[in-house]
Amino acid sequence: DKEAGRETLGAPTGFRFALEDPGRVMTAWVTGRFMEERDVHAGPVKLIARVKGPLRQAVTYEVPFGCHSKMTVTARLDAGSRMVRWDADVHFLDWGDRARGVPQLFFAARPAKDSGPCRCDVPLGWVERPAVSHDVPALSHAAAGGLTLSAPGRYGYRWQDGRLTVALLRGALDPDPYPELGQRAFTLGLGVDN
Repeated sequence: DKEAGRETLGAPTGFRFALEDPGRVMTAWVTGRFMEERDVHAGPVKLIARVKGPLRQAVTYEVPFGCHSKMTVTARLDAGSRMVRWDADVHFLDWGDRARGVPQLFFAARPAKDSGPCRCDVPLGWVERPAVSHDVPALSHAAAGGLTLSAPGRYGYRWQDGRLTVALLRGALDPDPYPELGQRAFTLGLGVDN
């Protein structure tokens, strides 16, 4: 936070790929515990474009993840904005199975201060939720530890162990065995919570 002169992030922030425990039924609605988790950016990252101007700074890159998927991401910060935004175009080709698990692409941020409940937007206002080990619903954003994570059209947020996450894509097993395969796009933002 440049205005307040303080660091708001406590650890690396970004896209993550996990395999969930497939032991439960109806995996489309029930998120399992993470059996394995990786930083998407740990693999080869191909820089496509960079913009450094007075009104916008941005970088566009391509990165593979999972077994068969890849995404092209543009991260940008506009002049005067308190929120970094990511536009992602994802070719999601990872599906779940009982032996390997349920694949999930998510975004994670660890605030510098780990305190208090998570505030989630709901119809007609906000609700405060304690830290829990599963996703909870929010209409478009959640705030915790001085950060706001926004992902319109994505509804599964989690505040656990000092980390705020949002589920972006999942390869659930049932009732539909291939629910989100194919080309997907989304926007998300991370900013300072006042």
